[in-house]
Amino acid sequence: PRDTGQPKPLFHMDPTRGRSKTVCVVEGPFDALRLYQEGFRCVALCGKSFSTAKLEQLQELAPKRIVWGFDRDVTAEELNAWTLPAMAFAWWRLWCLEDGADPAEASDRDIRELRKIVKGKW
Repeated sequence: PRDTGQPKPLFHMDPTRGRSKTVCVVEGPFDALRLYQEGFRCVALCGKSFSTAKLEQLQELAPKRIVWGFDRDVTAEELNAWTLPAMAFAWWRLWCLEDGADPAEASDRDIRELRKIVKGKW
């Protein structure tokens, strides 16, 4: 499909059907699919831009906590642009994957760590 220049919406997948108050935010749809397969409520930014519209969409999901799982190529500026606005409505934490892996390539150890974070064992 052609790029229409319109902002891309968040790609939201929720196997918990709203029962989980923690939302995992990742960069790409393959990252989100991996987490969905593991049973996590997640959204993909579908790119590196985090617009006001995406922030509003994330806020409408009413998370109590947000877990950010970034690809290894994310810069400090992008990290700040994505996480700081969300501080206004939810607690958040970074999910650091071993060896700088992308969430789509998360190891079993990474997934176990994410389960601890989502269960509130911060």
